[in-house]
Amino acid sequence: MRRFFPEGFRYEFKRSLFRTSTAFIILVSVFVAIASATQVAANPPGAEKMYSAGLFYSDGAYHFEFYAFNQYGSPLSGVNYTVNVTAQSSNTRLANLTGETEADGLVELSTSLPAGAYVADIDAGPQNRGEYWAQGATNGSVEFGPLYAEEVVPLLSPLTAAVNLLIGFSGELALQVFYPAPNEACERGCPVFFALTTDTSGATPLPESSMTSLGTLQSSIQTFSLSIPPRGNSSVSNIQLEIFSPSGALLAMDTNCPASSFNPYQIPDTIADVAFTPFGNDLGLLVPLLAIVLAFAVYARDRVSGVLESTLVQPLTQRSLAMSRLLAVVVTLLLALAIGMILSDELIHLLVGYFLLPSYFLSFYLGSAIVIMFFVGIVFALSHLLRSTAPLIATSAGAFLWFYLLWGVVVSSIEVGSQALYVGTEAAAALQVGVSFFNPIQFSGLLLTGVTDTTPGVAAQYGGSAESWGVTPVALAVAAAAWILIPVVLLLWRIRTAD
Repeated sequence: MRRFFPEGFRYEFKRSLFRTSTAFIILVSVFVAIASATQVAANPPGAEKMYSAGLFYSDGAYHFEFYAFNQYGSPLSGVNYTVNVTAQSSNTRLANLTGETEADGLVELSTSLPAGAYVADIDAGPQNRGEYWAQGATNGSVEFGPLYAEEVVPLLSPLTAAVNLLIGFSGELALQVFYPAPNEACERGCPVFFALTTDTSGATPLPESSMTSLGTLQSSIQTFSLSIPPRGNSSVSNIQLEIFSPSGALLAMDTNCPASSFNPYQIPDTIADVAFTPFGNDLGLLVPLLAIVLAFAVYARDRVSGVLESTLVQPLTQRSLAMSRLLAVVVTLLLALAIGMILSDELIHLLVGYFLLPSYFLSFYLGSAIVIMFFVGIVFALSHLLRSTAPLIATSAGAFLWFYLLWGVVVSSIEVGSQALYVGTEAAAALQVGVSFFNPIQFSGLLLTGVTDTTPGVAAQYGGSAESWGVTPVALAVAAAAWILIPVVLLLWRIRTAD
């Protein structure tokens, strides 16, 4: 710092940075993180409960194998299953099997039966309050008889599931396959193919040549990366998946997985993101207010009271004084924001078992940073335009109220008053996305759309890439630069021309 900044600049920067108010701002951020975590602990968000199950015959016994998991592909332990087997001819109970899933989400219930035809009544649960099955029925019956060596009979639920793996920068869409055949069936790898279909029941098997390869299945539970951009043909609704033996024989087919689940333009929704919402909402409200308060305390109050001029006896110009204190305020708030977010993320991990995806973390932090730099800059600039405290505070508070509270009312009024725009239409959604660039408080959502190349939240029902809605890197960069630089340029211009 000594090389780039003069002594007076460094002195004012350190003096402004190491104030009591700095510690207070950081403590506020920590308090918000802890308070938000308390809300999550009192009402933790739950993941959708899903399961796949299959029946196969091996080593002289029938095996009912269940796999419980959530929409992120994470196994669920402690899920209870009950199977009652009766003979079709006499309705005589032949077996009663119970068990619960282990840490790997699996439980296998086996029984030896004489030759014949059977009915298995299956019950999955009981469900805990607030949880629900997103895939498969919770109970039902399946008829079965002698099974050949590699045959797997699905039980109440499909063998395939759409999951969002919480890996990488923004998560990864994947098709999970559960095929609990005897180990030797696919020990050399069973080829897996898929095609888009309009039929959800009784579909006809397709030849490999007309399908797309996903890879080879080498374990009973395996996930394959898959994303399917939306197509104009709205009748395409499901994935038809087929599993073949190493020799090319069809082993299993499933048409129960919706194709829409693999839309790459959907913003991923995670437990950690839901748990982060209380902290994000609270801090989203406090960040601009903290920026206004700290900017006023460090600079604007001294400016309008005339105290600031006495500082200029040091070897320091008014421009350097303003920029040193502005930089100190911004660094303080960015540090407090980072501490609060990191603490919140760690607490969320302890409570729900997941961290925020980097895309969420980065988008919220950068969006909040833009808010900080705008409101700090605008308070500094206003202190050179207004000569008393009351108008300065009123104007700063007015800017906050405009962007945070009144913005939605104004946008809705434009929609209602227009002949071409109707609330809930694609045109109205396009308007809301466009005007979001003119509100710094909405930048976190825009940045998330941009960095993940997904559909903006207000337009989720219409799909499409970020670029198709005008959220491009250039648009984001220009708008962000404007919100950051315009107040600073106004401040420097006012210092140069009027002070």
